[in-house]
Amino acid sequence: MNRTREITEAGLFAAILVLFIVGSFYIPILGNLMVFFLPLPIVILTMKNKIVNALIAAVIAGLISSTLVTLVYGLSMAAVAIGVGLPLGWMMKKKQPALNVVLIGGLGALVAFFLFFLLLDLTTGVSITEEIERS
Repeated sequence: MNRTREITEAGLFAAILVLFIVGSFYIPILGNLMVFFLPLPIVILTMKNKIVNALIAAVIAGLISSTLVTLVYGLSMAAVAIGVGLPLGWMMKKKQPALNVVLIGGLGALVAFFLFFLLLDLTTGVSITEEIERS
């Protein structure tokens, strides 16, 4: 019965993440604010369940949302949610001090930032470093 609850929660939070990603793409002003809430479903799911369940739910949410919006946007926003949400949820689950949680969350955001630009380079062929050097 416990495994059924974990799968149900993972599906529910994956659906919420899909709504956040699609909403941040299609809703003009509110969408910019929704980007800040992208890691929230992953944080809650990581705190309640195993980290593997949260990772799989976020990857599936990224794939589903990339079919509803552009491929690059859907996968990059899922990467941001994973990069920030998993470390934050994991540290909160381990009941670490608030400073450690914020530091690990910032490090996760930095990794997600680099993953975003790597994904952008791989999918579109646009290298940010070359564009900066050229301008």
